[in-house]
Amino acid sequence: MKLVYVAGKYTVGDTDQNVRIARDVAVKLWDLGFAVICPHTNHGYFENDCKVADYDDYLDGCHLMVKGCDILYMLPDWDESPGAKSERRLATTLDIPVVYSIPEIKRLKQHMDSKS
Repeated sequence: MKLVYVAGKYTVGDTDQNVRIARDVAVKLWDLGFAVICPHTNHGYFENDCKVADYDDYLDGCHLMVKGCDILYMLPDWDESPGAKSERRLATTLDIPVVYSIPEIKRLKQHMDSKS
């Protein structure tokens, strides 16, 4: 099973809508046979409750998660998010494949499965 990290805007625009979009994609990816890390649902809204952690702490944690993934999935409008742009730069530096759509990740999965 391959591990996919879902990256996209969270606090830019409507956070509730951003979380719904990320969750919907994460569900589709699970249904396609991937294990999924979706920070929108993993630690979404923690900024309202955590007393010490700040944006940089969350971004550092997200970078740790990206480093352990096989694929980075970019949500629509990801380029509006400084965090998602940072995650994409990291994935590119580490040669982690970056995809932008469900059809694209399906093709990548077929390619990866054929090599196994």
